[in-house]
Amino acid sequence: GLHAYGIALRWHIIGHIPVANMFEAVVSSAWVGVALALVLGLVFRAPVFVFAGALTGFMALILGSYIIPGQGTITSMMGILDDVMLRIHTVLIISSYALIFVAAVIAVVYLFQYYFYKAPGPSMFMGLTTMIAGGLLMGAINWLFVAGPTGASATKHPGVALGAGIAVVILVAVITLLSSMKTRAGMPIALLSLVAVVMSVLLVGNHDFVWQTGIVLASVGLFWAALMGAGMLLPAAQRNFATNAPMLATAGAFVSPTPATMRRPVMAGALPGDESRAKNLPAWLNQLDWCHLIILNMVFIMLFVGLILGAVWADYSWGRPWGWDPKEVFAMNTWIIYAILIHVRYVVKDRGLWTAWLSVAGCLMMAFNWCFVNFFIVGLHSYA
Repeated sequence: GLHAYGIALRWHIIGHIPVANMFEAVVSSAWVGVALALVLGLVFRAPVFVFAGALTGFMALILGSYIIPGQGTITSMMGILDDVMLRIHTVLIISSYALIFVAAVIAVVYLFQYYFYKAPGPSMFMGLTTMIAGGLLMGAINWLFVAGPTGASATKHPGVALGAGIAVVILVAVITLLSSMKTRAGMPIALLSLVAVVMSVLLVGNHDFVWQTGIVLASVGLFWAALMGAGMLLPAAQRNFATNAPMLATAGAFVSPTPATMRRPVMAGALPGDESRAKNLPAWLNQLDWCHLIILNMVFIMLFVGLILGAVWADYSWGRPWGWDPKEVFAMNTWIIYAILIHVRYVVKDRGLWTAWLSVAGCLMMAFNWCFVNFFIVGLHSYA
């Protein structure tokens, strides 16, 4: 309610919907994500929606207060942007981005519970590996890059960033393979994701970007490993509660799964066979996967419609529907990831696992598009 009140005050002051700069886009879109998550949580009696929405609002307000330049300074809207069609396009795009973050939170919850249930040991070592990769990025930054006055940077030696990236990848691969000799349980997916992040960050070659990514990897890896390690200390009967007494939240109470409570929500999609192909997983993981799908289906539609409306507006405003602007390209790349996600579910066995990992990948692409492209790459959308 306070979030909505703040947006309404800003709307009243500036005279138009507050989406003209980075602060307004982040805070306004986050409210949409929080509101939809709250509604879905109440409708489906699924606390994971409420948790994801709360984290989305918290992160948006932290970004707006401490990270985004200007910290809420009111700016005027460019004349070319003062168009109803563009406002609809912008609202749909940034709202889909907020839901992408909501979905990514649910995906991380699913991944944690999946690996906690299937392979807590290798998962803990993967967390430690991620922490080490982040530490190496932070430790190598002083001799890899020279920081500029505004965050710009230059590589000290030609090719040193690529060489360091290869070294980090080799080290991460060795540690991960040693830690998962007995049970790999999706470790190649996790390793591939970590390798892609480290290589991409080093090849971008920005001092502040490398440093901040290192902090994120180190802290997330440590937190993940600590939770997994703490869980492994629990007695086996408590750690494997899902196999002993799978429970579902239905109408505010916890009940044993029945054919009625195991039905997939309509909004989760009509893909048949989820139940039969996930017999080796507890019922609550299937329910979490379906909650995740509800958000992903909304993301897929909202992002697609937003892209189409943006192309329509660009066609009658600038005379061309597509200009290969960096932000256009990465917005399309983000949508392509979710298109791949929907089709991958038809062919893989662990649908929930693949869905969660691709959802995280889509969120990383969205974050790169919304943050790095905005601040470090010049284009027609640099103001957005």
